[in-house]
Amino acid sequence: MNTKSQFAIRFGVFTANRENGGGDLSSQYQRNFCPDRNASQGGEDGIIQEIFRRLSVIRGTFVEFGAWDGILFSNTYALVKKGWDGLYIEGDPKKFKKLRRNMAAHPRIRTLCRYVGCEGQGRLDHILAQVNIPEDFDLLSIDIDGNDYWIFQSLAQFHPRVIVAEYNANFGPAESKSIPYNPRHQWDGTMFFGASAAALYKLARAKGYTPVAYTRLVNLFFVRNDLVSGRFEPLAIEKVPVGPVHIQKRRAEFIDV
Repeated sequence: MNTKSQFAIRFGVFTANRENGGGDLSSQYQRNFCPDRNASQGGEDGIIQEIFRRLSVIRGTFVEFGAWDGILFSNTYALVKKGWDGLYIEGDPKKFKKLRRNMAAHPRIRTLCRYVGCEGQGRLDHILAQVNIPEDFDLLSIDIDGNDYWIFQSLAQFHPRVIVAEYNANFGPAESKSIPYNPRHQWDGTMFFGASAAALYKLARAKGYTPVAYTRLVNLFFVRNDLVSGRFEPLAIEKVPVGPVHIQKRRAEFIDV
């Protein structure tokens, strides 16, 4: 995660319902299990922990691109501390130096300085195949403040069990919008980034995933369809919180998807 945290809403601690498939993941499990300033942005690690408890995964494999330094607002740092295998991908060389330094004490974590795109050797499928990630690895976390939708759409060879993707909260639940694909896009600190909740929701459904949770104004959580029954309740798009849509200053530049 990144400095867009200024747009996010912080949460309190909630009591967990420990029954499989029971309760609202979005409100009951967003407890932050790494309660310091370097933890996940809005309780993502709590939701992730509960998802994998229901899936009976104790120690798995994750991939996160747009990794920053691997700690600040990380969806996956709690998994690093639990001994998971992981791959962090970060394209910015300065951020990558911090990432590599922070992960030096964790031998099960690999780091790559690469920009992820939709073509050629930058395609996520190609990158993951080159480093021997299992095709059905456990968790993919997407947060690059730009071409998130298009990279998710391009993923074909790999079928992670769970996907976490940041959404642009300044669109209504019926607006399926994304920035146009631009391999040179760099986030400029504005709300011109990523894709709406409806766009990611529709794409995930088409690719065989069920939405199961959110963190308010930040992330959506999807579980592969074959793992849902008896464990999770599908999340209706109408329940995903959105922000004040009028502040989306570059609305006309987004496209329908």
